[in-house]
Amino acid sequence: MELEMLEAVARTCLMDVLLKDGIEIALPIGDNQIDMLASIESRSTSGIRIPLRVIAVYADALYRRFEEEVPTPGLLVAVVWDTVNPIAVRTYRTFALTPAELTVVKMVALIARNGAPRAAHGAHSGRTEEQVLQNALEPFAISPGQWRKKLATLLKDDFVSRA
Repeated sequence: MELEMLEAVARTCLMDVLLKDGIEIALPIGDNQIDMLASIESRSTSGIRIPLRVIAVYADALYRRFEEEVPTPGLLVAVVWDTVNPIAVRTYRTFALTPAELTVVKMVALIARNGAPRAAHGAHSGRTEEQVLQNALEPFAISPGQWRKKLATLLKDDFVSRA
């Protein structure tokens, strides 16, 4: 139940951010993989929508949730990570990944898991799988005001037609 609530909050927060960034949103009916369709209005991209999947995750379950997620071609994945600090203030970090980027992050996590016993004796001792995954996600962090640029880049790179 808690995860379902976090997912609902994550979708709502993300929709709010997207709308503030001037991105149009449509909510599909009946598709379990797609949480929303996003589009930006321009002459060259009129009518093109990018499917978005929202993955909500608690800070202590990041690694486990990534193991479960299967990248779908043509689907932009928005990870909304609930990072509760010790003072119990809720903050949310958002990451936007294409399926290829999600695969790379998952491979980093897999390497970290399989290399953990060997790394414990080396320079990386003390780093958990969660920390390695958090570091791998950092380049894909996205803040309000950056979504429009991310979608424009995907449209320019012909992301949608590869789906």
